[in-house]
Amino acid sequence: MTTIKVGIIGAGQIAQLHADGYKEDDRAVIQAVCDVREDTAISKALQWGSQVCHTNYRAILADPDIDAVDILTPHHLHAPMILEALAAGKHVMVQRPLALTVADADRIIAEARKRNLTLCVAEPLLSHAPLLDARSYLEAGEIGEPVGIRVKVGVGAPEGGWKVRPESWLWRFDPKKCGGGPFLFDGIYGALVSATHLLDKVDQLSAWIGRTEIYPGYFVDAPASVMWRHRWRNCPGTLELTYSPEMYIRSSHYPTDTRIELTGTKGIIWLRTSPANVTMSAPVQMYRDGRLFSFGEVQEDWAQNFKATTRNFIDAIFGSAEPQCSAEQGRQLLRLAIAARDSSATERIQKFN
Repeated sequence: MTTIKVGIIGAGQIAQLHADGYKEDDRAVIQAVCDVREDTAISKALQWGSQVCHTNYRAILADPDIDAVDILTPHHLHAPMILEALAAGKHVMVQRPLALTVADADRIIAEARKRNLTLCVAEPLLSHAPLLDARSYLEAGEIGEPVGIRVKVGVGAPEGGWKVRPESWLWRFDPKKCGGGPFLFDGIYGALVSATHLLDKVDQLSAWIGRTEIYPGYFVDAPASVMWRHRWRNCPGTLELTYSPEMYIRSSHYPTDTRIELTGTKGIIWLRTSPANVTMSAPVQMYRDGRLFSFGEVQEDWAQNFKATTRNFIDAIFGSAEPQCSAEQGRQLLRLAIAARDSSATERIQKFN
């Protein structure tokens, strides 16, 4: 196999960022596109130079010419689609989350191992240069030993981000389809991705997640507050997520401003991990020895993160790299997000072995 033929399942807004990555890599070609909306499937197939388009994903799975699939569908469809794709002999990349239950994640992992197929969870944050630089500064001892991490996620008015069909959002307001609320596997999950990448595993977590009605009968899971402890460093972490429906946040993608403050024994690192920026003058800033350093040359184009994610998927299929976010890592992150939801529902601390 010299060229990987990819089938994209789900051609919504986020799919464009994945497609750009495949189109720029001469080791891959978008062979087929599937979307339940026929007009979308046709237009994206034409735009991406695909050979065929479908409205039923099983047509892609039945195509012997397709080597891999990229699953970009509502959350509740991830597990069944992944299992069917693996059974059909396809390598798989799936947008977060891996599944909606740990039991389903375990079944997926077992199936991928059984068939010796590549399985990646698309996590563009793990290619985000400010996050990678912050980890490098931490590991180099620039701020000493970490003593706390704080994440602030501010979600603004939808008019500030990219334009999405209203009907494309409806599933996010159905807990059975999205797994909790619109922000659980977005802002909350993303905060946990960043925190665990910087400070490793979490052994206990507590959360309060509120509800705000944005239209009659439609609620978002905000405001929210999450607290946790990083196991090996005995280091606390906190997340504050707020929704400000009247605040315009200019963004090429989601109208969300996310900032992280990582405090050490001799300094502080601040970084932003969102496409939008409201307050920070540079992607990464560091305070130590009485001075503030700003690193304004750090690349933070969100689209580049997605391209790096698809490139890693291709590398993993060819065996030249490990998945940036493996199914096992995806399972751990899923478990943390579920713990936040369950902690809020039960008003109890969630603990992990």
